[in-house]
Amino acid sequence: MQDPRQLGMMGKKAMQLGNYPDAVRMFTMGLDQVQFLRLPPHCAAPFLLDRAECFWRLGDVQASMQDMEDSLRHGLPRDDFFAEVTAACLNTLCFQ
Repeated sequence: MQDPRQLGMMGKKAMQLGNYPDAVRMFTMGLDQVQFLRLPPHCAAPFLLDRAECFWRLGDVQASMQDMEDSLRHGLPRDDFFAEVTAACLNTLCFQ
């Protein structure tokens, strides 16, 4: 079992390198861990958002839109202030 934070960091690194297929794989594994660890649903939102960007860059608009919609359903913040508060909360609540 891998730490979802580690998978998220690995996915972000793959994105920075332009390796979107590997990033998609890391974010998908992170989502699997969020579910396996029974973390709150909003912990899945960052993985979905990042994976949506990867799908977009790979030209899979349908998958990108689906992940964006799912990230909103899972509690993705809709404004900058709430995003900051939620990010701090995710580190505290989801990944202790």
